[in-house]
Amino acid sequence: MRGLEQIFGTSRANVRLASITSGYILLASIQACSSPASKKLNSIEPFPHPQQADALSTLTLIQDAGYELTDSHQIKKCKEKLRQTIGEINDASKMVKALERLQAVLAKNDRKLFHWCFYQQVAALDDKLASKEGMENRSAYLNKSMGTLWILAKALEHNFADSRYYNYLQKRYIQMSRDLFGRSVEKIAR
Repeated sequence: MRGLEQIFGTSRANVRLASITSGYILLASIQACSSPASKKLNSIEPFPHPQQADALSTLTLIQDAGYELTDSHQIKKCKEKLRQTIGEINDASKMVKALERLQAVLAKNDRKLFHWCFYQQVAALDDKLASKEGMENRSAYLNKSMGTLWILAKALEHNFADSRYYNYLQKRYIQMSRDLFGRSVEKIAR
């Protein structure tokens, strides 16, 4: 559990692992969040965020950004950098190490690129989940994508003192689980 405390920046974390098809979904809630970064959260952000935590708002953000959006070649490079940095995640200790590696990468790279990369990854997830592929394939893709997105959201929060990425992703995960898979996931605390 010590590793999960490092990921979520708190002294206490409730964690449940639920076996879903071929992977695990890490459901975590934060209690008594008292990390130093939490006092600085939601600082003024120069980049736009979706108005609501849903697929349409995410797509609208990406389409409206147009001129500000980093070119697709750069987004592809960012996604590849994420894959290389994070690697395969199949337990909490690997998640902690991936978060630490990504925080170091973010400290040295363009925030704008990782901002857009985050929302592009979510939009790609929305597209995949809307496909007609079987439930098992979509569920496996959700699990794999969310592992990367949770780590990226926490790294962005840590490095840039902004909780909007994590809060957005938490709402989206609950919505996707309910709407697409009929799973009732409740937010315990944050």
